Amino acid sequence: MPEPDDLRSRRLSVLSEQSAQDLDSAEGILGLLTGRAAERLRLAREESEPDAESVAHWVAESERYAELLRGVRKMTPEELRRVVEQLGPVARRSVEEGR
Repeated sequence: MPEPDDLRSRRLSVLSEQSAQDLDSAEGILGLLTGRAAERLRLAREESEPDAESVAHWVAESERYAELLRGVRKMTPEELRRVVEQLGPVARRSVEEGR
């Protein structure tokens, strides 16, 4: 069985340059947002009096981003572009807030 990097290289070799860049960007954006949502969920749960609404929000966000990340390699070029355009600014804000 090929190593995961081999599969990734083969997949990228059949994509246009723009789609390959979008795939890389989408994976990075979704990875960042999945991690940030999981961290926010952990913090919300660890509060002395966890707010059920906040916990539910971060559970939903964490699941949403994780689901998108799991399916990123099955997305069409248009879906990848949409992820980059819509979630790129969200990721950027998340990083800026974390500083």
